[in-house]
Amino acid sequence: MARQKASPKGQQQIEGPSQPPRLRRRLLVKIVVFLVLVLVPLAAVTWYVSARSLRTTMTDEFISKGEAIASSLASTGVDLISTRDASSVQSLVDEFARIRGVAYVMVYDPQKKLIAHTFSPAVPAGIIDKNVVPGNVSRQLRDIEYQDPARRSTRSIIDVGVPMAAGKLGTVRVGMDRTLIDQAATASGRRLLLVFGGVAVFAVLLGGILARTITHPIAQLVAAARRVGEGDLSETVTVTSRDEIGELAHTFNHTIVRLRSQVQTEAERDEERKRREELQENIIQFLDVAMEVSQGDLSRRGEVTSDVLGNVVDAINLMVAEVGGIIAEVRVAALQVAEGAHQMTGSSARMAEGAQAQAREASQVATSVEALTRSMRQVADSARASAQAAREALEASQKGDLAVRDSLQGMQRIRAEVQAISKKIKSLGDRSLEISEIVNTIEDIASQTNLVALNAAIEAAGAGEAGLRFAVVADEVRKLAERSAKATKDIAVLIKNVQADTQDAVVVMEQGTLEVESGYRMTLQAGESLKAIA
Repeated sequence: MARQKASPKGQQQIEGPSQPPRLRRRLLVKIVVFLVLVLVPLAAVTWYVSARSLRTTMTDEFISKGEAIASSLASTGVDLISTRDASSVQSLVDEFARIRGVAYVMVYDPQKKLIAHTFSPAVPAGIIDKNVVPGNVSRQLRDIEYQDPARRSTRSIIDVGVPMAAGKLGTVRVGMDRTLIDQAATASGRRLLLVFGGVAVFAVLLGGILARTITHPIAQLVAAARRVGEGDLSETVTVTSRDEIGELAHTFNHTIVRLRSQVQTEAERDEERKRREELQENIIQFLDVAMEVSQGDLSRRGEVTSDVLGNVVDAINLMVAEVGGIIAEVRVAALQVAEGAHQMTGSSARMAEGAQAQAREASQVATSVEALTRSMRQVADSARASAQAAREALEASQKGDLAVRDSLQGMQRIRAEVQAISKKIKSLGDRSLEISEIVNTIEDIASQTNLVALNAAIEAAGAGEAGLRFAVVADEVRKLAERSAKATKDIAVLIKNVQADTQDAVVVMEQGTLEVESGYRMTLQAGESLKAIA
């Protein structure tokens, strides 16, 4: 298994762990000691059993071979011995002596006198007496030892004795060399020891591999546990086996993941607490800005942050900027309306003065006409006073002509001023319509502000406890929007009143214009009449 390390982007990098050599050496020593404690007694027992089994098998084989040779000599040599053919018996004995494992062959008569043997130059002393075969047995085995003068060493022999003709013709003894059995057992033991040595070396190598196989993941788990103990939860181990160690590694990884999730949860809580504190601070700052804006300071702007309050603050900043621009336009329009009203007041005053002058002149004309009428009556009543009346009438007509011309000029001035006033009143009505459009825009902005306040209240409700103060801000914004809407409605009512008054003034001015035109025509007719009289 390999070690996995978490990268900054959430991926995992594979790194080979640094395995503690002390752990591996200690486990390897234990495995080697265990193998030695198991294999050495097993090898010793196996060697002993194998050697014993080999000795027993070879001994049985040599005994069988010796019995076969002795029985064959006993059956074959009966005729030779009965004919006293010693040379033939010796030749037969020499042939059997060449068989592997045969140490010697002896043939002797019933009186224990040797007939033939394979010893050279002489039979060792006392060897005949070491296996005296009675005639009533089929064979007799004895383990004997004797000093071999040729080899100058003690030889261990399995002596097989078989009587010929129930001992009547003598005995055949075949000595099987036990040294060959010992040599074969020793060679077999050496081979077995070599095999066990190779097996031991292989077992040690296998133990080393096994130790590495076991200690490698264990060392990773130990290193990972040490890092976890030091607080480093960024690395886990990769499970590549399905045995108990793999299950242990899987459980360890699950523990690391749970610890990591707990640590991340605590870190997220700290981060959430920091964000909540920052949001509360931003809400307090925005409340201060909102209070100043509600008091009429439209130059203040809220700080746009990256949290949930940022979008609302940005929208409210835009709204305040638009409201400030609209209020500036309303101020300009109000100044223009005030100026137009002032001009209309002056024009009305001048129109009133002209009307008074016209009335005075009309009164004078009426007085002159009345005087002319009296004069005409006097002319009709008294011819004597005609000349005087004519002169007075001429003077009166001249005065009336002058008065009529003055009236005409006054009428013309009044008509021009009335027309100018009418144009200004109509222009004032047009400005009132523009102000109405601005008021409609303010109403739309107030509606949008109310919608923004509603969205802000929804966001505040979604923010939980952190959005309580934000809900206060949203409520203040909603109240500000309601006050703006109410002020807009008041302005709309005022504009409608101004428009109504302006329309009434336009109607009155149009009626005055008609009356002035009528008076102008009447005055013109009076002037023509006076000219005709003159």
